[in-house]
Amino acid sequence: MIHNNLKTTSAVALGLAALLTLALAGSLSLAQPDDKQPEKPPPAPASRPAEKKTGWQQTYSIKHEFAVNLVACSATRAAAADEGGNMFIWDVKTGANRLLKIKGGKKETENGSLDRLQFTPDGLNIFGAQYERKAIFHLDLQDPKQPLVGIKADHPWQLGTSADGETWLESHNDNKTLGVRGNRWTANTVKEEYIKYDSEISHAVISPNDKWLAVATADGKVRLYERESLKETQIIPLKKESVTGVQFSQDGKRMAIVGNEGLGKLYDTATGKETAVLKAHKGIVFAVAFSPDGKTLVTGGDDHLARIWDASTGKQLHVLKGHSDSVKSVAFDPGSNLVVTGSADQTVRVWKLAE
Repeated sequence: MIHNNLKTTSAVALGLAALLTLALAGSLSLAQPDDKQPEKPPPAPASRPAEKKTGWQQTYSIKHEFAVNLVACSATRAAAADEGGNMFIWDVKTGANRLLKIKGGKKETENGSLDRLQFTPDGLNIFGAQYERKAIFHLDLQDPKQPLVGIKADHPWQLGTSADGETWLESHNDNKTLGVRGNRWTANTVKEEYIKYDSEISHAVISPNDKWLAVATADGKVRLYERESLKETQIIPLKKESVTGVQFSQDGKRMAIVGNEGLGKLYDTATGKETAVLKAHKGIVFAVAFSPDGKTLVTGGDDHLARIWDASTGKQLHVLKGHSDSVKSVAFDPGSNLVVTGSADQTVRVWKLAE
């Protein structure tokens, strides 16, 4: 249950069909009356071994009642949230054991509008935002009966959390002030720090190694900070209101920015230097995620496609075809062998790397 226990000024929330074909080929040769043997037929061509599939292949899909706008992945489970405010979790490798963990409502004001969905690194907890970012929620997956807990305010404030959920990123003062705050449920002493901006905050992300902080604002700027000191180190200028996603690699050394008009770029975090451009998507690029090994990344776009890229060069490696509408969210599993995609076509699709 979500508790309204924050003051406004410090708000803290998819028949198995199998076809077996047997091909039997043979020839019967008879002796001729003159005892001459027929000419020996040419040898049959050597059979070729079946070609081994490589690249990314879809393994299964799951149908939702509503457009899917969020997916997340751990080593054993996947999670997806749809525009109806529902969140499901299931066994990511098989698609089995799908459970409804958050139930939405029929009215827009009731559906919970889930946002910023993520597993903790151990896969035992899920953090996210709800009610148009007015609440932060936490779900402990170790206990099936564990209720959803959260904190709700009367204005949008929740921008996300660190990988472990122990640092919360908040927006205040008409979304123009970033608050960096310790987890209110676990921290003995909650440290609060604030950064003010002249433009509204659209994204705030902490690198998985907790070394960097990136903040995107509506004026088209992405600012980089040292996480510990909150010292600003770089400013990356882009078009106004163009950014739809910002993500760091696991080691924090690279940063990816995606957005409108096919925007997809990679940067060196320490220097802010552009290192590669992701050229392929048409229209909006809605989502981006690095593989945990840092070698590749996946993007999802308005062109109904998800694309796999080389994280060093920006070269496109594979196109994931199957969705019939915009791909709104993407995620890798911790082993970098599975990709989960969520789409406005009301499906989640899971892809496996065949080697």
